[in-house]
Amino acid sequence: MMTYKDSLRNSCDAIAKARELVFTAMVNVAMSGEYKDLDEKFEEDEEVLFDTAYFRNCEDLNIQKLLALVDTLEKTYDTMLNINGLDAIE
Repeated sequence: MMTYKDSLRNSCDAIAKARELVFTAMVNVAMSGEYKDLDEKFEEDEEVLFDTAYFRNCEDLNIQKLLALVDTLEKTYDTMLNINGLDAIE
């Protein structure tokens, strides 16, 4: 039987996965729209690491909405870890 703490860990894991999916979607929207010129400078299959800071000044409202969701997911994840004394999921 799953314990309450196990359920909390599973919830945090789901939040972390959701954050990753939304972040990736935001990058894809930006690279096909507002950052299209930048995207064209990268080679296909080239790995590029982005941080939320790169998207803070985007004018595209869709990117801003996705960024707000990423921020909310990060805050919720951190809060749930803190109030429940859980370690970050690696």
